[in-house]
Amino acid sequence: MNTPIRILILLLFSYLVPDTLYGKGINFITGSWSDIQTLALQSEKPIFVKVHTDWCIPCKDMDSAIFSENEVGTYYNEHFINFIIDVDSPTGTQFKNQYEVNFIPDLLFFAPNGTLLFRNNNLNNKIQLLTLAYSVLHQFSINKELNEGSSNIAEKPPTAMSIEIMQKQFDSGFQAQSFLHDFAYALENHALPYEDVVNKYLYKERKKKSLLSAKNQKFIFHFSENVQVQALDILLQNKLFFAKTYGLQNINSKIKNTLFNSTLQAAYSKNYRLFKRIKLLAKKASFSDETKFLYMLDSKYFEYLKDWKNYIEVTYNFMNKYDDDDPIFLNNQAISILKITENKGTLKEAKKWTEKSIFINPQDYNYQTYAYILYKLGEVKAAKAAAYRASKFNRGNQQIEKKVVMPKTAIPNTKNYVKT
Repeated sequence: MNTPIRILILLLFSYLVPDTLYGKGINFITGSWSDIQTLALQSEKPIFVKVHTDWCIPCKDMDSAIFSENEVGTYYNEHFINFIIDVDSPTGTQFKNQYEVNFIPDLLFFAPNGTLLFRNNNLNNKIQLLTLAYSVLHQFSINKELNEGSSNIAEKPPTAMSIEIMQKQFDSGFQAQSFLHDFAYALENHALPYEDVVNKYLYKERKKKSLLSAKNQKFIFHFSENVQVQALDILLQNKLFFAKTYGLQNINSKIKNTLFNSTLQAAYSKNYRLFKRIKLLAKKASFSDETKFLYMLDSKYFEYLKDWKNYIEVTYNFMNKYDDDDPIFLNNQAISILKITENKGTLKEAKKWTEKSIFINPQDYNYQTYAYILYKLGEVKAAKAAAYRASKFNRGNQQIEKKVVMPKTAIPNTKNYVKT
């Protein structure tokens, strides 16, 4: 039988034969070593070789206890060319000498071109075999990228193990860096806690002194969206270094979004300790608008908690020092106070902010806010005049209704509070 026909038969044998013929485990194929390599090159799959012999009792035990497992078979049949070779056969003898097979069963993993990637002759269970497959596939993907001249090594292997298998590997103590790297992404994709895995990976990379490699920069930038992992601390410590790749504006935006979203989480869980860490990280970031950003975090935290006493206090204190000329921001802070208090002293402060907003850029929105504040202060005539001014921006010179309806106070429990 000539080589092309043999290869065709092998292809049909490996892809088209139903599982019932082989059971639920790994579907091993036989043939010459050169034909197997050709088949692997055509299918672009790595090769898994099981070296055995008929008289090997451990080989039979491994067949019944591990290779027959459905989970193992599903994974290996999809991702490998699975080759079985008898060490006592002529082909086996040649293979044994070429690859120094000194123990059986011996398990070897090859790239399609015949490069030996990994070998192991001391496996005891299916988790170890699946873990080994994962490591091989990951190394295979890296070698493939390098051989193709790509500078963008894949962050994830081309195939993914089930999250259950990966969790079992992690729980059993398997913590190779490449595994932790990909496990972190897998956990995130399944919306599962990944903090411990990310921190373990970064710790190992720091010990290897490869923390700021190109691959790790991507990893750190990605996972800096969570204040409870070390990625954000590393990004802050090396902000200018990361800015060379991502740009300082993108770095600052990333950090701000992380801190802001985490503030909402801290408020939702009523975790003030977490909120203190968020504020500490905000100070470490050295933003050009640090004071304003810290105020935004404070106000959002207390607003989410409906802690109106502290909300008013931080707003009042900040606005007394605020000297920027952003009319929308000024108006929004006045609205926030307007909605939660009836205290005239506090409302008079909000009135000043709105007057400044109008002075900078008179528009319908700030005149309308001004009208509401004046009405709450009992200055009805002035409130109607302000409302009329607001109406001119949207409805020409139409007359406003004689009765101006003002919004009700949402939370009146701060009635007697004003920061002095």
